[in-house]
Amino acid sequence: MRSKNDTSPTSYANQAFEDEPTGGKLSSDPSPMGSDIFIVKPNKGNRNRLHTEPFQLEPVTRRNIGRSILRGVRSLWATRQTEKDLGKNKDLYVKTTLRELFIYLVFIVLLCIITFGMTSTKTFYFTTALRTIFTTQQASGAGNQPAFDDIATFEDFWTGLYTEKWYNGYNLTQDQYGYVLFENKILGLPRLRQLRVTNHSCTVDKKFQTTIEECYASYSSSKEDRSSYGTPATNLTKDAWYYQTASQLHGSSTNGLISRYGGGGFVHDLSLTRDEALEELQNLYNNLWLDRGTRVVFLDFTVYNANINLFCQIELIVEFPASGGAVASKSFSTVKLIRYVSSMDYFVLACEILFIIFTVYYTVEEVLEIMRFKLYYFKTIWNILDVVIILISYICIAFNIYRQVEVGQLLDELLRDQNTFADFAFLTYWQTQFNNIIAFTVFLAWIKIFKYVSFNKTMTQLSTTLSRCAKDVLGFSVMFMIVFLAYAQLGYLLFGTMVEDYKSFAISIFTLFRIILGDFDFE
Repeated sequence: MRSKNDTSPTSYANQAFEDEPTGGKLSSDPSPMGSDIFIVKPNKGNRNRLHTEPFQLEPVTRRNIGRSILRGVRSLWATRQTEKDLGKNKDLYVKTTLRELFIYLVFIVLLCIITFGMTSTKTFYFTTALRTIFTTQQASGAGNQPAFDDIATFEDFWTGLYTEKWYNGYNLTQDQYGYVLFENKILGLPRLRQLRVTNHSCTVDKKFQTTIEECYASYSSSKEDRSSYGTPATNLTKDAWYYQTASQLHGSSTNGLISRYGGGGFVHDLSLTRDEALEELQNLYNNLWLDRGTRVVFLDFTVYNANINLFCQIELIVEFPASGGAVASKSFSTVKLIRYVSSMDYFVLACEILFIIFTVYYTVEEVLEIMRFKLYYFKTIWNILDVVIILISYICIAFNIYRQVEVGQLLDELLRDQNTFADFAFLTYWQTQFNNIIAFTVFLAWIKIFKYVSFNKTMTQLSTTLSRCAKDVLGFSVMFMIVFLAYAQLGYLLFGTMVEDYKSFAISIFTLFRIILGDFDFE
């Protein structure tokens, strides 16, 4: 509208005028028809000022250009939590949610490619073949040689390791020595390591002290025997009779079926050839390297299959409990330590680089949300899940870099001197933990998809149902666990001395869970 005395329209750009009340409807309110609203107010010179809202012309300055760039950059991290007034605009809310979902699906695809790029079905067959040849197949030699899994006495322990003939009886050439199943190269030398306990480490009852003069307790670090013993007849095994600490061996503690053992011990590295290794084993056998003080013997070595680019760190354990006899167990850890060899590996490398970019992207996004909501940000379970996934991602990135550097250094040292023990146990252990962590990350990442589909009522039915029945389920769980643990304790006390499935309280709990699922054997 125009006043009669208005001669020329002027732009509404006076800041002082903007602060004055108009007494009518604010120009910031939307027009019913969506048209511009003209507000006229006379000034002291009886001149009217004309302006349109909400569009105001501003001069183009460096400051305005900078703001436009910042708004453009800021829009890259626009989420439902950082954007204001999304609740008033349903279309913008859905659009923002779908954009978040699309970006997140790309992130999950990259994560899955990286995860499945570290393993394959070949891993299972590789591990199975090695487990069969070392633990279930009977050792060759005179007499009825037992398999590793059947070891029950000191005598059963002394068996061979190497094969030096083809199936037709022909001898292997010099460059073919040191292979398992002709395909898996033994890296370095196999290592025997023994841990012992001291005599009089347990207490004999007074009634038997005159007849029982020696007493060897179960293994513990406080009762470990670190003193040298034995008198080797030759220099073949002279180092096997002297204790070496865990720091000297760069070892770490290991779990057996009966106890947890330290990283030190009495060590002997076997030779590369069969004849020399058998001579060394015979020397240890003749000089009674194993005796009543022995509590465990480890045989550690690592094989590498170049055909499928896989390492397998093998640890064969024979424990000699205080009760007598021998208990055999084994550990086969198959991992891919050399990551980038084939074209597919380099494709995975490209995905890993993109994964790092996405991790940084989501880090900035979460920082912006934390800056806005402060501590209230952590009251939502989805936000906590976001932080957990980001932290695990950074751990995986750091380990990936560390493994690449460490494996290269270890292989360089091994190639310089192949007559040493190749200790891949540390790297293999942490690579296995890395695989477990990243598998858990993939699980959490897929669960997080529910965060982005929550705008659909159908998708929220499960979460709504669980939230409404949470108190009732919690109460039932408490009553269930009381009865369940009572039965587990009963089974352990009644059958623990006779049935393997109840030999400990923890295993009894696991056995009852199997029974609930229908996995049990009446026989």
